[in-house]
Amino acid sequence: FLVLTPICLPQIKKNIGVIKKNHLTLLYLGFFGMGLSQSMTYFSGHYTSPINMSLVNSLIPAVTLTMSIIILKTRLSIGQYIGVLVSLLGVIYVLIKGDMKVLHGLEFNYGDILMLIGTFSYSLYSIILNKNPIIMSSWTLLYCQLFVASVLLFPLMLVTSESYIPSTESIPLIIYAVFFLSIISTYLWKKAIDMIGAMKTSLSMNFMPVIAAMLSYIILGEDIESYHVIGTVIIISGLVAINLTRYKKS
Repeated sequence: FLVLTPICLPQIKKNIGVIKKNHLTLLYLGFFGMGLSQSMTYFSGHYTSPINMSLVNSLIPAVTLTMSIIILKTRLSIGQYIGVLVSLLGVIYVLIKGDMKVLHGLEFNYGDILMLIGTFSYSLYSIILNKNPIIMSSWTLLYCQLFVASVLLFPLMLVTSESYIPSTESIPLIIYAVFFLSIISTYLWKKAIDMIGAMKTSLSMNFMPVIAAMLSYIILGEDIESYHVIGTVIIISGLVAINLTRYKKS
């Protein structure tokens, strides 16, 4: 929020009329997208495993699809339903490393519930963006959301029993979270929804484990395993099935 203030504050003054007119929508976007969703994701990491977080996070396309059908009245073909399912199976295949025994050993806990809340929150955020477009620049819209989230989360920061002083090791992670997760990714997500809609945008989440594997190979020198390749083929097959079939919005 503070990072964008010098850049966006002049635009806020110019768009004050639009902001007042859409104040409820901006409140919902800031609460569900920047506040609740990201907070639940960070908190869940204290209680559950990375694979559990990834599995729950992989539900975002399916949840967004369901909300899109209910709220946006989007109608899909049988082929698109199959495509979503196939793509989801590809994600799960990568996450469990092609070994079904991993699923039997999973234990769900409080952290998974937090992650599930974050998943539903982010899906709803995407639907609200799609259903209620606001005529202002994407950066100004992002700034308004960050302002709402900052106001809502600030009291929680004050009442928390833990004090935190960033260490040398954690500063790069904080910078990454601020610039890439909170600002750049949210900006690009909004632009994608404007261009292709909430449902298709959410499907890009299925590539997260694949991209993570590629980055691990490039940066950390980890091996690309057969389950990475098979899972990627399954995911792409599902996405191709979805995009080859038209859908209607009533």
